Amino acid sequence: MPTDPMPAARDAPLSTTPLPTAEPSKRAKQVTSFSSSDFPKYWRYAIEHDFALPATGEAAQYAPGHPKYRDADEASKLSFEKRVSSLSLNADCTLLAFAVGTEVDIYAVETGELVKLVKGHINPISAVIWHPLHPREFVTSSPKSDLRSFDDAEDNDKQRSEIVFWNLDDIIEHPLDEDIVNEMASAALETITAQIAQHSTTDSSALPWTLTPEDQASLSKTIRTKLQQSHTVYLRGHSPTIHGTVLKRGDSSCFSPDGNSLLYLPGERQGSNGDHPWPLAIFDIATGSRKVTLNGHTDTIMYASFSPSGSLVGTASWDGTFRLFDAITAQAVHIFRSYDDPEKTCQNWAAAFSPDGSMFAGSTGTGFFRVWQIDTGKVLGSWMSKGSQKRWCRSVSWSGDGRYLAAGARGLGSIVVVEPGMQVSTTGQTGEDGGARSESDEGNFRTDEVQRRQLSLSACVGLDGQEHVPGFIATHLETTQLSYGRGKCAHKLAYKVAGDRGLEVYDHVKNIKWRFAAREEEELSMRSNDGWGDFLWLEDREQIVSVEGSVVRFWDVSG
Repeated sequence: MPTDPMPAARDAPLSTTPLPTAEPSKRAKQVTSFSSSDFPKYWRYAIEHDFALPATGEAAQYAPGHPKYRDADEASKLSFEKRVSSLSLNADCTLLAFAVGTEVDIYAVETGELVKLVKGHINPISAVIWHPLHPREFVTSSPKSDLRSFDDAEDNDKQRSEIVFWNLDDIIEHPLDEDIVNEMASAALETITAQIAQHSTTDSSALPWTLTPEDQASLSKTIRTKLQQSHTVYLRGHSPTIHGTVLKRGDSSCFSPDGNSLLYLPGERQGSNGDHPWPLAIFDIATGSRKVTLNGHTDTIMYASFSPSGSLVGTASWDGTFRLFDAITAQAVHIFRSYDDPEKTCQNWAAAFSPDGSMFAGSTGTGFFRVWQIDTGKVLGSWMSKGSQKRWCRSVSWSGDGRYLAAGARGLGSIVVVEPGMQVSTTGQTGEDGGARSESDEGNFRTDEVQRRQLSLSACVGLDGQEHVPGFIATHLETTQLSYGRGKCAHKLAYKVAGDRGLEVYDHVKNIKWRFAAREEEELSMRSNDGWGDFLWLEDREQIVSVEGSVVRFWDVSG
């Protein structure tokens, strides 16, 4: 068993010069304007409660040589000119797709070489997702941009939210040279200028009509932009396109398991934090038409996914409900609520089906998560971790065998691992004679957690233990994503914490951890939201692929 602990320097201040100490009243005034850019000045990595073996309580240790650092210890990395907004692994695990701005870059997993550059969107791409069965097919989704190049309704309509179905073997590769675009725009501008001049000479009673240099520059830019947009749409070829958006969060699956259907939000995004219809739709890929529409939600849908069997669609919404729809009839089979009390509600953020499809988990905006038995609709339990009360819980993931459920929350980077299928007695202890309680309201949570991890403010600089200061610091630490591996990595849980600026992996069988982070000298220049980048498993290679802005890093987690 590796016994190397986290190096002590990791918990120490970044500088030997302490920050100035203020009087309590003055510091309280400063804290009211605390921002994400201030966060790295104060935050120092420390752990209050770590993963441990349940049977013995033995604390997890870091693997030899850890932490590993960016730009030095990764197995490999890819750098892009823009932020990577989404990544996806294809069905046979040979290709990785990265959404970068309005393009998709496809790389070979084995060689790390660029295989294809896919263009075809006008708006930035928010999601790229491979087909579950066909390794050469994928979809991309680009929501309608808030920034418009044109003001008229016709052009705005052409920048609508779009989902495009791609086949690598049918993609058109015909780059448009910038010089050619400029030549076309210049020729068009000359024609327009000449016609304006001709019109002015035929109407002697009118003042001469001429284009000012500013008008010509603006018109030339507009023509170039229109040519580029037209060419971009041309590059789609005969790729089917539908009006809408695909949701990709956590372990959700927008494709049905048989690959015949796609789950999406039709049309344009509705208003949030209100009372607006938020329909979902199921698209039949073979016929190119909508199968059914799933109605009922009245606020933002944050999660939507097919169940493992494909018979159900599960959702999580800000309207305070989780819903399970019949994928054929579109009828709501279950409507689960954050609270049993109908007068209480809160935003729901994440959800997940257990691998066997028997349970459904959902997390809330007030720091707790619940699990339901699908066939009966019965609540198996509700859990909340210390440090996450009243704050968002926005990530959940099931282990491959469905035994464990991990949930990550805002507030000291809280992570809780529970065993939902374990029955509990009426006193909250495990027991053969106890049935699961219907728990949901505050003060009535199950406490039988299997694992817990929570960061600490003990190493923060210049705080002196004042209660009002830790409150602000703690809210910048959020477990933004966590995911159990499969296959060789089925016993490993990967997680990212915003503000912590690191990716970690915990092996609950060997009780060891891997940490991949920025070097200390880099951290003061980083913002606390570093840690929101997506990641995915390459189980066969025992690697994690992690996005940090415009850089993608490959980390080894073997052993």
